[in-house]
Amino acid sequence: MAKYLLTTYKYVYDKNLLKLKKLYDENYSWDKEFTPEYRFSCVLRYGDIWFHLVNELDEIIACCSVECLSNNSYEINDVLVEEKFKGNNYGVLLLCNVINELDCANLKVKLFTSVDNYPAIKTYEKIFGYPNKIIGNRVEFCI
Repeated sequence: MAKYLLTTYKYVYDKNLLKLKKLYDENYSWDKEFTPEYRFSCVLRYGDIWFHLVNELDEIIACCSVECLSNNSYEINDVLVEEKFKGNNYGVLLLCNVINELDCANLKVKLFTSVDNYPAIKTYEKIFGYPNKIIGNRVEFCI
């Protein structure tokens, strides 16, 4: 049975920063458009906490960022499942683990996607149920 690790980089300037950079270098060295440096700089710019679902081969399967809106309110952003791992419910596995990591009393989690992103909507419905709101071209899910 495969083992998966959920890595957490809070305020990404922590002691694991070099490990995260190495992880990005190893996983995305092939990509000439979205280079490891570009992806890594996005991690440093966006989100308060980054989560990566990593397999036993140290391959990044999926990742997302989490923004702390208040003491008990979070917004999950930038959910990405790598192309070769899509269709295996890794997005659900990632989000369930992230929500579990953030677990506290009276927790409020928000997640948005566009109305035409059907794979994301199906994934989020597995966790959150039906959307709470549709605002323009954005669908909002909350727990």
